[in-house]
Amino acid sequence: MKKYLINYKNIVNYINLIIRNNTQSRIPDLEALVESQGGRMFTSSVGGGDDDIIDYLVNGHKEGKQIKIYGHSCGGAAAVRIANKLGDMFIHVAEVNLYDPVGMYFGGDFIFKHPYVMKVNNYYQRNPVDGILIWANNPFIGSPVSGKFQWPVINNVNLTGKYYNGVLINHLNITEYAIKHP
Repeated sequence: MKKYLINYKNIVNYINLIIRNNTQSRIPDLEALVESQGGRMFTSSVGGGDDDIIDYLVNGHKEGKQIKIYGHSCGGAAAVRIANKLGDMFIHVAEVNLYDPVGMYFGGDFIFKHPYVMKVNNYYQRNPVDGILIWANNPFIGSPVSGKFQWPVINNVNLTGKYYNGVLINHLNITEYAIKHP
């Protein structure tokens, strides 16, 4: 199951979408970013529920709002998938922010297939994995992303070997680091 936190922010005319894996621990900094703007949470299994999310985003887009998508872990794969589905409909996405995207089960390929995403910031690390799931600080390594066209502008930020608060940046602390050090 994935959780989708979507927000219509009227002041700056954006729709924000946060995607995270339902099995993950909370991501307080990312949640606070959207909840402070009146965010709304949706859940979906791998790919299931995307239609509800797409409908919600399309309706906001029809109101003239721009779309921003945020995704961590498997939610990063979902963010790419949703951006590509919007691209199939010729809908522009202003920005996608990914935090250590990983593909599990039917995760995704991390390739933006259309020129309708204007900017991608992808923070990932490839430090040694130290266990699995909740018994590890770094259960997964993230991936760089790419695009098939000149657009989107993709900023892959490789944080391998970097430290934050005295420990290697890992799958669990990368989002906090990236939000506090854009």
